[in-house]
Amino acid sequence: MTTVCIDFETFHSTKLKYDLKSVSMVEYVFSEQFKIHGFGLKVDNSPVVWYSGQASTVLDSLNWNEVTCIAHNAKFDGLILHKLGYRPKRWIDTKAMAKAVLGNQLPSASLKTVSEYLGLPAKGELKTNGVRDLISEQEEELAEYCKRDVENCYSIYNKLKVQIPSSQWELIDWTVRAFLEAELCIDKAKCQQVFKSHIENKRKLVELVGVDPAVLRSNQQFAELLQSEGFSVPTKKNQDGKEIPALSIQDKEFLALAHSDNERLRNLYHSRVAVKQTLEETRARKLVEIADISPYRFDVIFSGAQQTHRFSGSDGCGGNPQNFGRGSELRAALTSPVGKKLIVADFSNIELRVLAFLSRDPELTAAIRNQEDVYCKFASRIYKATITKKHKKERSLGKAAVLGLGYGMGAEKFKKTVYAQTGELLDGSFAQEVVNLYRDTYKAVPQLWRDCERLLDQIHKSDQGYFPKASFLSTKRNEIILPSGLSIKYPNLRFKWRKKFNRWRKEWEYDRYKSKKNQADATKIYGGMVTENLCQALAGEICKEAISRLIDFGYPPCGQVHDELLTVCLADEVEKVKYLVTAAMTNPMPWWSILPLQVEINVGNNWLEAK
Repeated sequence: MTTVCIDFETFHSTKLKYDLKSVSMVEYVFSEQFKIHGFGLKVDNSPVVWYSGQASTVLDSLNWNEVTCIAHNAKFDGLILHKLGYRPKRWIDTKAMAKAVLGNQLPSASLKTVSEYLGLPAKGELKTNGVRDLISEQEEELAEYCKRDVENCYSIYNKLKVQIPSSQWELIDWTVRAFLEAELCIDKAKCQQVFKSHIENKRKLVELVGVDPAVLRSNQQFAELLQSEGFSVPTKKNQDGKEIPALSIQDKEFLALAHSDNERLRNLYHSRVAVKQTLEETRARKLVEIADISPYRFDVIFSGAQQTHRFSGSDGCGGNPQNFGRGSELRAALTSPVGKKLIVADFSNIELRVLAFLSRDPELTAAIRNQEDVYCKFASRIYKATITKKHKKERSLGKAAVLGLGYGMGAEKFKKTVYAQTGELLDGSFAQEVVNLYRDTYKAVPQLWRDCERLLDQIHKSDQGYFPKASFLSTKRNEIILPSGLSIKYPNLRFKWRKKFNRWRKEWEYDRYKSKKNQADATKIYGGMVTENLCQALAGEICKEAISRLIDFGYPPCGQVHDELLTVCLADEVEKVKYLVTAAMTNPMPWWSILPLQVEINVGNNWLEAK
């Protein structure tokens, strides 16, 4: 096959808010303002050549059915090629490669950052912002800039390809195709309805509380309002170490107001959230605009989760699909084409299953094999009575405990988690009893935490090893190697001694870039967190295996969200494809045949109907 490395240079303007920070890739490429200045093209090992404008003659000369196309952020260049009518045989995204291989060793996987890290020539500065019509000198400078980018992209590919397991190339290609070869339609009228509904709901809530929206938006003013209503406002430290009101929906004490017995406080909470959280209405508005120019394109990020290599989502088509929560009306706006159906399949309790069989806990594994309701069973132990699904409150506590306590959570955090999720305020001693009961019931789980703590010591000291709990996991210095060959990395893993409860113990930390900072933070790591990393990573490996199987079956998913796979098929093929999807997701993993997998599968004309 012919290898083609390509990079398009296009008109953009920050002043006009026409750039990839202001609009999605789909809006950018299909805008009336879109214009190709030119592109750099490297065919096999030949020098990079700059072609001015669209240069369709040279693109037409390539046999795209035999082309492997390489680009950094291939969805962008791929979307342009698709718009022009060119379809490569295979996609390689060097940005995805960098995320998989370098991950948390870098603040980002941008071409500039990766090039610097690998010692490649400096990317240089782009000087055409806002310039629609280039003079010859500007184009010459842009051409040199672009050619250097293409050479760097090709060098990144060559430097990193030996570290990409063979099984992952197909999945990198799939993440690009899920975006380019979109199969879901956007129901414009439904998006307009959702947008209007959110605006009206916000108006009603603001009227209900009788508070100026500016006060609801302001952290300080809203904190003063809550204090006047008798609520003790919690605080937290910002990045500068300054104490500020903890009033975001990520702050559990604030989130608990949603379950307050005080109706006024509940209303203030919902009003604040409605005014501050405009994501759903913004997404609805964007989808209204995109509906006229494009189908819905799933923007799935390969190795998007830094540590675990799980897929994440991005907003290349008007909204991150992972933020389309279950029950969101916007899911109803994403529909299958006429004559087709959408099949949505969701792994059942995948992380819990992984935890159970990784720890080899007899109680948990038996319950899963026997298809028992683990939440009811544990709740029955808590309340010393038979709890069924009819006992919603009690089962909710059992579920919170089973899902929340598997990674070493303590009583205080568990108490806050339950309050935030259910509104139930547990007595401190009762919360501790539940934690103790969990650890006594599932004794092998705390043992797994201890084994993972020892694993840190092992990967800190040794260049090669394995994990006794799972033969499919091997180790090397500061890394745990997953079945796929990708690895969980703990760069610069180190420890310090700390005395706790009259006993000296090691406290581990490693370097990790967070929130796109340009400096790595020292991040704590311990047995429970390693357990969580492993369970999430292995769940991701299982999901990837299922996608690969569906690709082999000829029915690749059109999208993926968390543990869900979405597949579009002809209406008369539903039963056949349901069978194939079930087989792909539940047939044993070749590297972990004893793990029983289960799937919940539904069919509909839109995402909400099917899930």
